Amino acid sequence: MGEIKPLTSLRGVFALWVVLFHLHAWSERPDSPLFIIDRGYLGVDFFFMLSGFILAGRHGLEFTSRYDFSTHIRFLIKRFGRMFPLHWAVLFVVSVSMFFSGGSLYWWTHIVSEAALMHRWDLFHVPRAALNGPDWSISTEWAANIAFPVFIWITGFRIRSRLYALFSGILFLATLIFAEYKHRDMNIAEANSIFPLLRCFAEFGLGIILFQWRNLFHRVSGDFPSLAVAALILAGLWFRWDLLVVFAIIPLLPALSLNRGFLARTLSRELPYFLGIISYSIYLIQVPIITTIDKLLVGLPGAVVAHWLIILPIVAFATLTYQFIEKPANQLLKSFSADLANRSL
Repeated sequence: MGEIKPLTSLRGVFALWVVLFHLHAWSERPDSPLFIIDRGYLGVDFFFMLSGFILAGRHGLEFTSRYDFSTHIRFLIKRFGRMFPLHWAVLFVVSVSMFFSGGSLYWWTHIVSEAALMHRWDLFHVPRAALNGPDWSISTEWAANIAFPVFIWITGFRIRSRLYALFSGILFLATLIFAEYKHRDMNIAEANSIFPLLRCFAEFGLGIILFQWRNLFHRVSGDFPSLAVAALILAGLWFRWDLLVVFAIIPLLPALSLNRGFLARTLSRELPYFLGIISYSIYLIQVPIITTIDKLLVGLPGAVVAHWLIILPIVAFATLTYQFIEKPANQLLKSFSADLANRSL
């Protein structure tokens, strides 16, 4: 499957939405009624579904025959190259910064669990806060990547079974409904709980199903139906119905992947597409930059306005980390995976 530019661009939009959510949370008026921004944590639900959707398109067929361990390892090496290098770089900078600022470091076992992206698997007790807060979702997604062949099997991707897809889809939706009921919203990211993992797994699985049966959404792939779905998302934000927003994302993914109209052309323009390309960097570096700059702004005139402008240096730094960390590391690990494949032939 080739890269779907509108979905890549939306990844940038949702990443910036999460940034605004964090800027709002640390602003001087965190309780202001900003009905869009204060639900920015729902951007992560889009990421989980999009990840399942994209990986199903790129790698699903690799797991449709019998399970092959070497294929799985090559897949994980590619995913490792996508997820870990920048994560480790940010974690290193945060740890060094805390050390020299006199902040209390976590016990080394906790640092190791976060470095290994296992700190939101609910396998052992970890601190409530992470060294880099947003990496909680990367932790759960890494678990989903490890279990990718299992998702391919239970969603019926292997045999193109609508019955499997229907059953697993109902199970995933029921999981989300139960999680929202227990938590009262979808801002489910806490430590020492199975619910962040369930949130990710359910939406990751839905993404795989959506890719497999995306052609069923052809009738809603036009500009007007896609905009209607976007309006439904806004309605969910206005009424603070998190599940409505999450459920509206479901048809949005396949609809935009099939859209060839004005909406697709607009989202495929250079700027939104570029923001989508660097969205992983935007997401991972946002909190360290926000907290660092906010410390420098304390007591300065115009600090309130400057606080919201932090989004600009975040994008600037994300451009650098993508160019000098993400991109070369990803290419290196992809080459390594390709060499392993050639040796196994």
